[in-house]
Amino acid sequence: MNLEPELAPDLERAVPHLPSAPATAYLTAGRRARRRRRAIAGVAGVAVLALTGGVALSALDDPAPPSVIGPQGAPTDDDIPGWAQEHGNHGPVSIHPNGELWVAPDARVIKSVEIPAGTFDEHVMSAYVTESEFEGDVWWSFVYRTSPAVSDRPAGEMEPADEWTTDFDLWRDYITAKMQGRTRFSDRLVRFADSTSERLVARPGAQILDQIDDVDLSPGFQNHPRTSVAEVSYGGKTWFVIGSGPRSGSPWYTPYQAEVTSASDIDGFLDYLNDRVSDSE
Repeated sequence: MNLEPELAPDLERAVPHLPSAPATAYLTAGRRARRRRRAIAGVAGVAVLALTGGVALSALDDPAPPSVIGPQGAPTDDDIPGWAQEHGNHGPVSIHPNGELWVAPDARVIKSVEIPAGTFDEHVMSAYVTESEFEGDVWWSFVYRTSPAVSDRPAGEMEPADEWTTDFDLWRDYITAKMQGRTRFSDRLVRFADSTSERLVARPGAQILDQIDDVDLSPGFQNHPRTSVAEVSYGGKTWFVIGSGPRSGSPWYTPYQAEVTSASDIDGFLDYLNDRVSDSE
């Protein structure tokens, strides 16, 4: 869920499910980048990275359906199957044609959750959300398969653990919400007051503690006619939320758990964003 370079939000809205292992994902993993800027279209941009915030689920007003906790650290094959790679590269996990979780030989699964296929609005044969160690870093991944055909590549999304929240279960709830027809966590916090306003208003259950309108983010982020930042209290935790209103299309909202940023106010949060851009250059 983050502010990716300029094309990411537009790609997410135009092409909801990109191939399972874009070159950008492997470039990021190959450099062992701990941080990548998240693309959010109604928070949703991590689909730009296919396979390759922290509130307990009880605090969510629209929780994910129950899932089955799968085995951890299952043995893996020595070879990388064609359906688990693209352009000769692979992510930490994928799905066998029979629907079982596949783990790359150079990855270690820390946690895996099997998502019941019947909970998705579209046809999904098998789906998993995992936490794994890969290329020296810990990653959170969502991968799903729509067909048992060997020629079919599983699709999904992945990002570094603790990218915007420290809560794996909340990330699982967020990353599966769109395909399950549920409201994403980011859309449960704030919204713009109307179609032209730069002022953010709180969603039910959330409280805005402070906000800045007409924010000019650093050059590493995409700026829009309406860009506002709010400090929000929700579920007993503090969140910083970026509201982005493009010239056309629906706005989207990017949350960061305060503990991830180590910021105590909005000015500190903006400094955190600037530091991230500097570190990635």
